Amino acid sequence: MNILFANYGDFATNSLNHIAGYANELSRRGHACIVAVPRNPDSVRTLNEPLFIPRTFEEVLTIPNHFPDSQPADIIHAWTPREGVRRFVEAYEQTHPVPVLVHLEDNEEHLLESYYRISFDELRQSVPLEDNSIWTADLSHPNRYRSFLHLADGATVITPSLADFLSPETPRIRLNPPVDLDFFSPRTADPALRDRLGLRPEEKVIVYHGSVTSANRGDLRKLFLAVSLLNRKGVPTRLIRTGFSDPDFEQSFGYDPSGQVIDLGYIDRSELPELLALADALVQPGCDDRFNRYRLPSKIPEFLASGRPVIIPGTNIGLELTHEKEVLLLERGDPAEIAESCRRIFSDPDLARQLGENAASTARERFDSRKATDTLFEFYQSILDRRDDSKWSELAERRSDQFSLLPSLVETLPSDQEGTLEAGSAKVLREAVRTLEVERNELSVRLEQAGDTLAKLAGENERQAEQMENLTSRLSDLSRQIETIVADRDEVRRDARQAHESSRRLDRQLAEASGQFDRQVAEAGGRLEQAKKQLDAARQEIDRLIEREARVKATASWKLTAPLRFLRRNLIDPFTSVRSHK
Repeated sequence: MNILFANYGDFATNSLNHIAGYANELSRRGHACIVAVPRNPDSVRTLNEPLFIPRTFEEVLTIPNHFPDSQPADIIHAWTPREGVRRFVEAYEQTHPVPVLVHLEDNEEHLLESYYRISFDELRQSVPLEDNSIWTADLSHPNRYRSFLHLADGATVITPSLADFLSPETPRIRLNPPVDLDFFSPRTADPALRDRLGLRPEEKVIVYHGSVTSANRGDLRKLFLAVSLLNRKGVPTRLIRTGFSDPDFEQSFGYDPSGQVIDLGYIDRSELPELLALADALVQPGCDDRFNRYRLPSKIPEFLASGRPVIIPGTNIGLELTHEKEVLLLERGDPAEIAESCRRIFSDPDLARQLGENAASTARERFDSRKATDTLFEFYQSILDRRDDSKWSELAERRSDQFSLLPSLVETLPSDQEGTLEAGSAKVLREAVRTLEVERNELSVRLEQAGDTLAKLAGENERQAEQMENLTSRLSDLSRQIETIVADRDEVRRDARQAHESSRRLDRQLAEASGQFDRQVAEAGGRLEQAKKQLDAARQEIDRLIEREARVKATASWKLTAPLRFLRRNLIDPFTSVRSHK
């Protein structure tokens, strides 16, 4: 089988860890796999001995014989519906119409909102469909991605909740990320690596390998604050992180976190297992929100496979794991809860050992690359068996874009969609199309029956005129309905804009309060440290006086004058006391 994977980023993106796992295993089984990326083909060097064929989008589209057998792909697996991938798939399908699967691993609408700082509904209304100039190809197009999912012959989802974005009729499977369990496996920490990183013997270590993005910076901020809180409570802790960072991220704190964080930047993937082995705890920050509910961070399977104690939010895969057995689950995900969960692991070796052993066992059960590839290949076969149902051949015949297929999509929309502005518009459109088709068929039959007489033709024309009037009236009704929908849409947009502005004000107030709290905590910590130093100095002075007294009592003169001191206490001092009272 010829399998074409299309990724939204280059070979250094986290998603390539999943794609490479499947493509390598499928290649071992004798299938030809191409992994296509939009740019930076040299980034393939970051992967360890890939067995697949690396290509750019341009190379796949311009090289006729891009597979070893000089045949096109049998199936395309589009890794996310993001705009760069969608354009590539559409271009490929115009010359090689083959079934298409789309992989979902994030809430694409939330990513758009985080990136553009505007609600998804407003984004959909911001720019006409034909204008692609402002949309980054690394994220989904707010309008086109939905039709792309409708046209897909199937989908793979990394969490069951992502099925919320699919049509009920779209075939789908849950696809767990594959993990090389020989590469990510329990290891003993390397003392030499601790020394090279400048870690003190008493310091506990938390490891997080992942970049700072517009979507996760809030969660990472909580992890940084948790590390600060642990240190303030007398638990020396250092966070080691890798990946790309946002220059403004660390500046957003009310203190300098660099003394508690080792930022290694982007590192070679081959170094990760040794780095994970240093961890006393592996933490994926977050809570059950619109971002984390629909994702399975690629770090979590690798965390589990490393056999170290793992702390994750009680959402996505956290709903399927047992608290205090395989992982520690976060309910709120705030800095205090993260810090307390870490403290439990640091102070309880038995708990840490149990969590690590059970985590490794869970990884072997859930994320074995061979088992995951078996599931994926069976799904490929089922999609190919339904090849005749694919709509992409129609797109190739028209040499147009995916929107030329939308009329046929109208008929595939579920008839009971209710509750959203978009669903209402689709319903109106569907009814209008059906009405027009009925009218067209009726007119055709009547014209055929008119005969060749002018009288009949005139009568038929009159009836046609009447029907045209009816049609015009219906179209006017439809126009009024559309105007009502547009008015409702504008009202929703105004409400959304006001809510967005309120949210931004709350975010600023929260950031100011957080910064003020951090400064107050830092000042209180300084005062406490000063008081400790004064107390230590007082204790040292008392110890010095006690030691001095002991040395005096040990001298010969002290011992020789003991009788005199006895006489003074018992004879002279009482007499003096009596006289003073007189």
